[in-house]
Amino acid sequence: MSPDPTVSAELEVASILSDLLDEPIVIADVGCRWGFADTWEQLGGRCRAIGFEPDQDESEALRERYQDRPWVEIVAQGLGRQEGTETIHITREPACSSLYEPLDDVIDRHPRLEPQRLADNQQIEVVTLDEWCRRSGVERIDVIKLDTQGSELDVLRGAARTLESVIAVQTEVEFNRMYEGQPLFGDVDRFLRDRGFMLWHLENLSHHRQRGARSGLQNCNQLFDFDVARFNRRAGQLFWADALFVRADVARPQPTTDWREALRHACVTAALGLDDLAGLALDLHHRDLDGQARETVEAIRAVLPEPDHETEWLTSLVTRDGYQPDETSAGGGVLDGDLVVPLGEPIVGAGWREPHRLVTGQGRWTGPGRRAWIDVPLQLPPGTLVELVAVDSHDRRGFAGVGIDVNGEELELVQTPGADGTVLSGTVPLRYKSDRSFTRVSIRTAEPGKPHGSPDPRKLGIAVTELRLHAPARPERAV
Repeated sequence: MSPDPTVSAELEVASILSDLLDEPIVIADVGCRWGFADTWEQLGGRCRAIGFEPDQDESEALRERYQDRPWVEIVAQGLGRQEGTETIHITREPACSSLYEPLDDVIDRHPRLEPQRLADNQQIEVVTLDEWCRRSGVERIDVIKLDTQGSELDVLRGAARTLESVIAVQTEVEFNRMYEGQPLFGDVDRFLRDRGFMLWHLENLSHHRQRGARSGLQNCNQLFDFDVARFNRRAGQLFWADALFVRADVARPQPTTDWREALRHACVTAALGLDDLAGLALDLHHRDLDGQARETVEAIRAVLPEPDHETEWLTSLVTRDGYQPDETSAGGGVLDGDLVVPLGEPIVGAGWREPHRLVTGQGRWTGPGRRAWIDVPLQLPPGTLVELVAVDSHDRRGFAGVGIDVNGEELELVQTPGADGTVLSGTVPLRYKSDRSFTRVSIRTAEPGKPHGSPDPRKLGIAVTELRLHAPARPERAV
């Protein structure tokens, strides 16, 4: 399958996956002024898009715009926490109108917020999303998008039942009040976390300067796996941003998830540009498929970006140089020989400083006061000897306070100096048991001491150059 150069890889993946679905993806866009995101329009009839817009004139304009698209429904209705009559505060820019009254003193201090100045008040009828879905026979919504100028949390509170099946929530969030009594980001975040969601992205962070404030350009950074993205910023107070929340089992895909549900997860996350989450869902389930579904999913996986080598490197290493572990009934490999893992390339695990960079000739750094780990796709039998070859930390305190554990089982360590560094070794206890099909070898570094003229103590740690695993010797069979 060759990708269409005019369409993003994520949208192409979503488009193909949506053809495998039993039912179309359902999107509720609350505050639908100006229409739906291009993503949903390009999916067309493979999704059902429901737009809620209380402004009657805007609703009529949207209906005219989408009149030839039967998969779109425009509802001239306001949504809220409970059914009833509410006052909507109409602002100079209608898009800034809200069920919460604009704060004049905030607008007075921030001239760019002038469009939010109150112009009129109207009475409107609102209903909860749960009740609207019940009356309309909508059994499931997959994505909720919210832009209601401060009342987003009220809409969510009126959607408690609907949220049980929602995969992702896109919502505008505010960090400082622009409207009287409006909930802020922390309130929305807590509400969604309590219902099984987690924050994934913050985008379009909107800052505004106070009247008369000096404002020059300043350098600013954002980090992505410690890779630095640099840009210029001006002065100003953070007021709002666009937040994306995903359900926890979407962010951390589970093999026990039914394939049809995992397919919806992959389709939605791909459409939202989250190719990492779409790829994880497909990678986890593709081996259980057969026939046309398997062929389609395999073709889709080829369109997605390559997997991060940090999660692939050790797995490929295990079968290198003819090493073939025994298979257990659980399907995981069991260490039955020696395995040496040089840490000279990207590795799986977390807690490592600058994961894609090495300290020349000294392996990979961790710490100080950190816990880093390497996931080895093997089970370690009791009696396995675990060795980590490490280079002394900058502060020359040796390895006092360093600990190593396997799947949470702490090892009793012995330190043996050598030409290539100090070998930190410990034997997996005979009492050790683990249901995991892999082994997490963790190293815990000591808290930093006073620098005493050394480099910044936050950068003092331990450089690990090699992991060695030695399976216990098998007893000789009697002849």
